[in-house]
Amino acid sequence: MTEAEQKQLLSLLEKLEPGFYPIEIFWQFARLSTMPTIEFVPFRYIGESLEVLLLPRADDDKFWPGMMHIPGCVIRPNDTRDDVFARIMHDELLDVSLGEPTFVATHVRKTTRGNEHAEIYCAEVLGEPKVGKFYHVESLPENIIDVYRNLIVEAAKVFTKE
Repeated sequence: MTEAEQKQLLSLLEKLEPGFYPIEIFWQFARLSTMPTIEFVPFRYIGESLEVLLLPRADDDKFWPGMMHIPGCVIRPNDTRDDVFARIMHDELLDVSLGEPTFVATHVRKTTRGNEHAEIYCAEVLGEPKVGKFYHVESLPENIIDVYRNLIVEAAKVFTKE
C-alpha cells in the first residue's frame, strides 16, 4: 500500500462511527485484528442427560455456511456487556428464557474469520427455544464449528458444578 493509499484509507476510516459496520468492512476488521466476542453455551438436562442448544449458521455465511454454533456475538465499540447479552438473547436466541449466566473462561483462538478473544458463559435454558436444536454434549453433530467442541466440554464441567 502506498503512502497516498494509506492516507486515503485513514481519511475514510475517520468517517466511520463506532458501532455496527457493513459486513464487508467487518470482515476486513476481523481479518486484521483480534475481535472480542461473548458467547453463551446454553444447556438443559433431560433426566440425567446434559444437552446443549446449537444454532445453524445461514447457508450463505461466508465462513461457516450451514454449520452449527453456540450463540454469541462480537462486542461493538459502543457496547456494554448488558448490550451484548441482550443482543444474543434477542437476535440469536429469540428471547428464550435462560437462567443466570455463569462465567466459564476466556479463549484466544484462531478461526476461519480471524483471531478472536472470547468471553464464554454457560446458562440453563428454562423455556422452549424457537430456534436451534439440542444435542447430547457427548454426541455433537459433525457439522459443528470445530472451535466449539472442546469449549462445550469445558463449559459442561462448570455447569454441572453449579
